[in-house]
This record gives sequence, structure tokens and C-alpha cells, in this order.
Amino acid sequence: GDHRDLHLCDRRQRQMCIRDRYQRRVRDRFELWTTMEAQPLPFSSRTPYVALDFSQQADVVKLPSVNVTKEATFSVWIRPVKSTPLGYVIFKKSTFAIALQDEEVVVAFGNVSPGWKWIHSDWRAPLGEWSHITVTYDASTEGTSIYINGTFQKRAEIRGSLVACDNVVQVGVKSFKKTGTTKTRYMGCIADVCIWSRVLTDDEISRRWALPLDGDEDGLVGCWPMDEGAGGVVVDRCGSNDGDVTGPLWQMSVSVPPSDLSTHMLDVLRSGVGADVLLTADPGGDEEDEVGATPPEPIRCHKAILSARCPVFKAMFSNQFSENTAEKVTLREIGWRELQCMVEWCYTDNCDIDQEIALSLFAIADRFRLSRLQRQCERIILDNLDCENVCGVLECAERMGAAQLRG
Repeated sequence: GDHRDLHLCDRRQRQMCIRDRYQRRVRDRFELWTTMEAQPLPFSSRTPYVALDFSQQADVVKLPSVNVTKEATFSVWIRPVKSTPLGYVIFKKSTFAIALQDEEVVVAFGNVSPGWKWIHSDWRAPLGEWSHITVTYDASTEGTSIYINGTFQKRAEIRGSLVACDNVVQVGVKSFKKTGTTKTRYMGCIADVCIWSRVLTDDEISRRWALPLDGDEDGLVGCWPMDEGAGGVVVDRCGSNDGDVTGPLWQMSVSVPPSDLSTHMLDVLRSGVGADVLLTADPGGDEEDEVGATPPEPIRCHKAILSARCPVFKAMFSNQFSENTAEKVTLREIGWRELQCMVEWCYTDNCDIDQEIALSLFAIADRFRLSRLQRQCERIILDNLDCENVCGVLECAERMGAAQLRG
């Protein structure tokens, strides 16, 4: 028995050391971000790395009873994967509950008013995405407030203190609502359950909602990060109120933010930093007369980027052509708007194609062998086809052998 106790103690110490290192890295990263006003904290960097996945009827985490009565704050991370009629996220019988009802966040309290009735947040949790929920309870001001990802969502009136009792706090427990003969439950991941014996201010919630906690913060009475990653125990950072894990599986994941490459490439184009060629347009005809003596500024570009994106530019900037060493290149029979749009597309793989230039840009894309840009123009042309422009479209399609546009 003594050897087993020592083994369990060593394992818990190892888990706490690993968790502490991870928490310090997150805190250090957050403090760095908060000093960089121009760089908002990426949402994906706030989301949990380790969590418990609740999918079976018997899955539950039981935490020792924690009593909060006149003032309280509850917080938790959730990532639901399936909509259900009712699924408890945190539940203490006769005292409080945070749940999802058909994806909507709802809360209930054991108090004088409204009693055990669901208070709706009017906010639905997106499936497959992490969301942070904070709920405050203040008997003195007779109000409860719901916050989503650190932002105030809704306030409701309440009256009376929360019921104090010895019931355990259950995480992810199945509900009492049935679909047929089966009780409904929350389906998805849960992490970082915290309970406070005071009401956190709006400022505290907005600034600190996603930060890891040390466990000794003012008013914090229970903190279960659920970041152990293995085993049947979730450690309470506030003390000895460790919880028991029955059923749910540990899950580790990294949230990958959407690509912002196109945004940065557009910044490169607009800033002109490192540009080695100026592109100008010589539209000829009527447009040249309209432009007159004050043409738009040349576009500062990068030969390497244009060459990588466009086979015609690649040939143009090869050794045997004069454009390779020229500081300024004029493209003939191209309008300024079309040139700007084509260059932006080369940098970002996208551009705002106006209906007025879609047909001419389609021809230019064909000339510069930009097949994807052609298809994008083609879609705009077909979406805006009418009796006034159909002849011009047909003529262009015949001239370039565009079978899909012609058909």
C-alpha cells in the first residue's frame, strides 16, 4: 500500500510539473501579445490543447461539492460536436447548471426566482469550434450575466442566494430529458472548469477570460484545467478537491487558424517594399484620351512574384528580353483597372472583379495564360448575362475559342 501511494504521488507530481511548464509558456506568450497593441491575441492560441471528450451516455467527471451562495462566477471551455435537445456542461443538483439546449447556451439556478428555470443566452455555440463561457451570479444586485469569449452577451434578473448543499459538481453528465427512452447529453469536449466565490468584473472577464490560472487568485474556490492528458483524476489547482473521471477520453488537439497569406501578400504589393519593377498600362484608343496627361501611378511590383504566378511574366523577365533589366515596363492594350486587378490577383489569388471589366479582364487573362482568373471572370460574366451584352460576350467567346462561355 505504501509503495502504491508513493507511485501515485510521483505520477501526480510529474503531471503537475508538465502542466506548470505548459501554463507558464501560455502566460508568457499572452503577456508578450498584450504589449503589442497592433497585434491582437490570436483566438486560436487561446483555445485548450488538452480536453476531455464526452460521447457516451455514462461519461462524467465528478468534482467535490463547492458551495457558492450570494456571489459566484462560473467559467468553462466547450467544443460541442453534435446538437442535442439538452446537454449539461456543468451541473450541481439543486444549485446551478450550465447547459446547451439545441446548441444554445442556457443556465439555471436553485434560488427564489426564477427558481430552476432555464435562462436563455440567445447565443448558439458553433459546432466543432471552441467557445468560452462565463456566467456571473450576484444576489445583491439581483442579476446574472452571460459572457461568450470574454464579451457580454445577456443579463437576466434573479432573486435570492444559491442553495448550499453537499451534492457533487458534475461535468458532462447526462440530462434528465429523454429522446425516446434515451437520456440526452452534451456531446463534445470540455476543459478548464473554474468556480469563483465572487463576481468577476466586466474588465476582469474581458482581459483575463482565456488566461490559465495559478489557483491562488482572489475568490477562486475551484479550478480544474483538465489538462492532465491521461489518467482518471483531474487536479484542482486551488487545493485538494480533485475530481474523478469516469468514461470520457482524453483528447489533444491544436487549433489551426485560417490562412492569412493573401492578406500579407496584398500588404507586400501595396507597400512596394523590395519592388524591382514598375508596371504601367497603355490602353490605347478612347481610354487613353480619358486618362489624358495625368495617368495613374505605376504599380510597384516584384518580378519574382509575377514570374512565379504567370508564365507570360516569367518569359518576359527572362534573360533574352529587354524587360528583364528594365525598371519600368509598359503593357500595351491593357486598361489601368484591368492591370490593377490582374496584378492583385497574381499576389493574392483573388481580386474584386467588377462586372464592367469582367469581359475585358477575361481576354487579358487569356492573353497572360491565367486560367483560374479566366474562370473567375467567366463566372461573373455568366451571372450578369443579359440581352444587352450577350452579343459582345458571344463575339469574345468565338474569338478566343471559349467553349463554356460560348455555350
